[in-house]
Amino acid sequence: MNRIAPNTKLRVYVLAAGNERGGAATHLLTLARYAQQARMEYHFLLWGNGPLSTQLSEIAVEQTCLEISSLRHAKQRICQMLQSDRSAILHSHGPRLNVIAAQIAKQIGVPFTSTIHSNPYLDYLASRWKSIIYPQLHLYSLRRAMGLFVVSEAFAPLLPVKDVAFVPNALDLQIMPSASTELRSILRKKIQIPLDTPLVGIAARFDPVKNIPLLLRAFAQMNNVSAHLVIAGDGPLRKEYEQMVESLGLQQRVHFLGFWESMKDFYAALDWHVLPSKSEGLPSAILEAGATGVPTIGSDIAGILQLIEHEKTGYIVKEGDSKALAVALDYCLEHPQLRRRLVDAFQAEVLPRYRPEKMLESYARGYEWFLGWSPVTYIHRRRTGL
Repeated sequence: MNRIAPNTKLRVYVLAAGNERGGAATHLLTLARYAQQARMEYHFLLWGNGPLSTQLSEIAVEQTCLEISSLRHAKQRICQMLQSDRSAILHSHGPRLNVIAAQIAKQIGVPFTSTIHSNPYLDYLASRWKSIIYPQLHLYSLRRAMGLFVVSEAFAPLLPVKDVAFVPNALDLQIMPSASTELRSILRKKIQIPLDTPLVGIAARFDPVKNIPLLLRAFAQMNNVSAHLVIAGDGPLRKEYEQMVESLGLQQRVHFLGFWESMKDFYAALDWHVLPSKSEGLPSAILEAGATGVPTIGSDIAGILQLIEHEKTGYIVKEGDSKALAVALDYCLEHPQLRRRLVDAFQAEVLPRYRPEKMLESYARGYEWFLGWSPVTYIHRRRTGL
């Protein structure tokens, strides 16, 4: 692991899925946009094509698109690139690619790390057998890492390594104190509802961990029957969710949008953003909504509590309690002055902590610590006896 001499300028090979979406994709896009300001060089290795690879192609960073029809050939190409570079670190994102990166690290002896964006035990809830087997394979592979980064401190005790460093998600968005009437009208026009209709929304992949069914049940229990719900996202569970909407009698008030291109326009249309997840890393959706002038109602889980203080920078409800969420939605929609106060506090107190330069500095200090170049005493955890 110590093949890199102290104070060498590092070259970080970022291995990520080209079809990545959501918080991890936002994290990587921010990193790519600001990579030139970092203390090290970044080269992005994109595993296949998709939304992330398309967006990264517009950014002036070094990148290689890997042909994944042959796993062996793709791994060989990565090995060839890293073996000839004595300053290389392999940095992967995502459970599947972490397993591949660990295999490459073992084969050629390159230092390997990863950023953990989600609870590794909850990554495969959609499949019973995968939820049993894959987390164990993933965690076993992570043992080879020189150290790991987490976007939520709550994930640190779950990981099988000695050194764990916190790295914040980051955004570089223009802060909007409040959305204009024009922006609020875009989505309402699309779903054909009046401009003054109360609108609640969530943008998330259709995965059990996001707990969209709980939000649907809560919506059915609300006293405010004029409010509408918009859901931006997609996935294999969409048909199941649409059937649930029908069974709850919400067909006229719940709108499935699919993947939405402009998240600024999506959030700007909302009165409240809702995130009832069972687990989160550090949700970029809350940061994006807050920057757009929209407060969040979120569940009381560690990742969300990093960003929201109840009734100060957002609104918190008990995770898994649909009735509590329904009551919160009714209350928040009835008190527009609460929305303004929470947004002001969120933009003043929370957003400044998640600037791109803080992400870059955390990565730089983490690499140096993992390589043994310097002691680090910022947010981390050390375990012994592993």
